[in-house]
Amino acid sequence: MAVNANNVADELKQSVIGEATKTANDTNTAYVGQNGFEVDLEQIALWNPDIIFLDPANMDLVNEEYQNNKDFFNSLKAVQNGDVYTMPSTNSAGPNITYLLINAYFTGTILYPDQFSDINIEEKAGEIMEKMLGMNFFDQMEADGLYYGKIIIGE
Repeated sequence: MAVNANNVADELKQSVIGEATKTANDTNTAYVGQNGFEVDLEQIALWNPDIIFLDPANMDLVNEEYQNNKDFFNSLKAVQNGDVYTMPSTNSAGPNITYLLINAYFTGTILYPDQFSDINIEEKAGEIMEKMLGMNFFDQMEADGLYYGKIIIGE
């Protein structure tokens, strides 16, 4: 939303949030967030996204699926055009505001390269981390496999 991106999965998000809200109300709990949801490969084929962002922490699973289903992945526009990127997940035990902000900037650099041409993601991430957490751990994050960049599925 911060960079006006069209997330094709948003059409499913409302039903997931609605279910979580009902569960929270029924059980008297406050947290209604979800760690994500899965969609069938058929749904991804129907969406056929122009750009794909994948969590680098899960690339082993994606690459394993790719080995079993190369034709499917290679049929996707984003894969054909080389528009597949890594972007760390923002939700594990709860929303990670720091990653949400960094991811918004990274998404902006991909979707709107002219408007975000002055953004160096490593510098911007360091600035956000310093402000939010008191220290820049971008290098450590990358060393631990949480990185931003273009990738080729299956490699």
